[in-house]
Amino acid sequence: MKKKTVLLLYTNYSTFVAKDDAILNKRYKVIKYEFKPQKKLSKMLIELLKQKLFLLINIWKVDIVYSWFSDFHSFLPFLFGKLLGKKTIVIVGGFDAVSIPELNYGLFHKKDLRQKFGIWTYKLSDYILPVDESLIDSMNFYADPKGLKVGVKAYVSGLKAKFKSIPTGYNPDDWIINKHERKNSVIAFGYAGNMQKFVGKGYDFIIEVAKLMPDIEFNLISIRDKMKDYAMKIAPSNVNIADSLSQDKLLDELSKNKVYALLSMSEGLPSSLCEAMLCGCVPVGSNVGGIKNVIGDCGFVINHKDVNEAVDAIRKALDTDKEFAQCGRKRISELLPINNREIELIKILEA
Repeated sequence: MKKKTVLLLYTNYSTFVAKDDAILNKRYKVIKYEFKPQKKLSKMLIELLKQKLFLLINIWKVDIVYSWFSDFHSFLPFLFGKLLGKKTIVIVGGFDAVSIPELNYGLFHKKDLRQKFGIWTYKLSDYILPVDESLIDSMNFYADPKGLKVGVKAYVSGLKAKFKSIPTGYNPDDWIINKHERKNSVIAFGYAGNMQKFVGKGYDFIIEVAKLMPDIEFNLISIRDKMKDYAMKIAPSNVNIADSLSQDKLLDELSKNKVYALLSMSEGLPSSLCEAMLCGCVPVGSNVGGIKNVIGDCGFVINHKDVNEAVDAIRKALDTDKEFAQCGRKRISELLPINNREIELIKILEA
């Protein structure tokens, strides 16, 4: 029997895209297309033209069009796919389901061509698969006490697509806890190469928290370029700033620090949180996206962007006993194994 062909669309071949690629390759022939977003409209139009030419040659070979995120890169493939009766599936990760005015962030923040392409993608989708339930229809009271709408249904009406939340998955064997003596310290990691990412990931807020905890060491990892210089200028002496690390070195750092802090203003289902918990860190997270659902009873969640609330939560996390660290690893291993995502995705692909 001939294998079905899946067109896999993405803008960055990140870890979660690579995992889905591996899942798809077990059963299907996969054609990958990496779209390279551009800031200038003229250059973006050139990328869209390249994609159109690719589609004119290749869309005929495809049975399923599968996109990570709804954005510039997904509209034309979904339009061509729909016209030719192909199954269209979009994975919603976070950016493509929110509007955060303070950060000028989110697909639905600005009414422009990008938003239109995203909305049209959703309207052309047979299946919309967010990584967390919150990305269907919910509210974010952490980034704004008045509440910000979150979710595809919160912004796009009249959708005919079927919705199903399918979380990303993890292999515990990839995140073994190294045998270090754990320091009574805090670690935070996640890419921040510009101010939008720096504030969005809560690094500015964590630095303010650290100022009130001079006895505790804070290690902030993956702050790059100009933001690294900026962070070093505003951070107190108990805060260490580092660039990106390889997975081995990151795993080593996660095994050394007791607490992992993720105080973002917006998230989907953050991989960094799951990886830190697998490495035995006690998590402290903001109540946005899937953070609360991931942490469960294995850590601490703050509901308001308040430094005193954050300090209290981190102190409680630092005071937990050694056995508590196993709670997070056990939770992620049982709640989000990679084979669960594979099973659920295959059901959709074969439907």
